[in-house]
Amino acid sequence: MAKWLAHLSLENPVTKSSDRGVRSSTNYKRGWSVLHYCAQYQGETLMKLVEKGADYFSKEEMAKWLSQVETKDANVLLYCARHHFKTLMELVKYGEVCLSEEDGMANWLSCVDKSGWSLLHILGLQKEGEPLRELVKYGERYLQKEQMGKWLARVNEEGYSVLHFCAANHNQVETLISLLDYGEKYMTPEQREEWLLQRVKVFGWRVLFMCAENPNGGETLIKLLEYGDKYLPKE
Repeated sequence: MAKWLAHLSLENPVTKSSDRGVRSSTNYKRGWSVLHYCAQYQGETLMKLVEKGADYFSKEEMAKWLSQVETKDANVLLYCARHHFKTLMELVKYGEVCLSEEDGMANWLSCVDKSGWSLLHILGLQKEGEPLRELVKYGERYLQKEQMGKWLARVNEEGYSVLHFCAANHNQVETLISLLDYGEKYMTPEQREEWLLQRVKVFGWRVLFMCAENPNGGETLIKLLEYGDKYLPKE
């Protein structure tokens, strides 16, 4: 049972023409575990699957299972956040039990895929702000100060930071204020300046532009300007 649950799909599958009716290439994912598939396609049963794993795995085996990344370096949290974000915090709480050794939780929470996407980026896109705020609290608990600053400041390959996503999101613009507070606490002056000035590669937009365009962003824009007064050079 344990080996069955822990099995991964092949990273370099050998396919034949007769296989095409069984599994289309569009659904085949390289190096995925059953957790990855469930987090994308069946979020409502993900926790039942995790609990079943706990019946058969040791604590160390559970930690390895939950931390498994596929060939694009994404772990189960990234898929859960993107497709079933309401289940995410249940999964994080479960991880506290299994990933308590050394930097287990810190590495799990701060996972970044090959396109530079983190949990913060993905949750910044969602229609509710509470999961993102809760996740940052978990990060505060398990990440060192330097790790926390880098986590908040990270940009993906398109140049987006979590600030950009929250500023552009009608439902998350107020979350941006709490992120600025965390930035004051954990970022270096250089990180804070770069965070505010970061441009999205395609548009060249900064967080200020996105906040100004957001119909719900008036109060947040004022807070953002105050933050800029405090941390950006006057030139």
